[in-house]
Amino acid sequence: MKRFNATVTYSNGTERKFFMNTDNKEDVYDKAYQYTTSEPGAIVVTEVAMNKPVVHYKGKPVFMERVYENAEGKKKLLSIAKLSVVTDHPKLGWCHDVRTSKVMVPMDHEGRFETLNTIYEPVKIN
Repeated sequence: MKRFNATVTYSNGTERKFFMNTDNKEDVYDKAYQYTTSEPGAIVVTEVAMNKPVVHYKGKPVFMERVYENAEGKKKLLSIAKLSVVTDHPKLGWCHDVRTSKVMVPMDHEGRFETLNTIYEPVKIN
């Protein structure tokens, strides 16, 4: 088992931090998203336990979603991103037409989003 930490941020600026021992990191997100749907003002979930590589991309990400049924028969939403170009992926390097793993934190106003394995940011042009 691994220990994962997460933070839920509220609209008034307060935070709730919690941890969970599990082998499945998605369990942590499921628990954190329960807070965002059940507690007034909970707006953002940030997973803080893993060191994830930051990968830069060019172009506009296309997010694709589909509903699937897990082993317990519960319906879940799976969201992935399709990227035209990534410039510095640790395994792919510079690569065209990349499909990400599951999106865990949606894209913010700066174009940054997080998947199960990676944090993606747009290439900054000076």
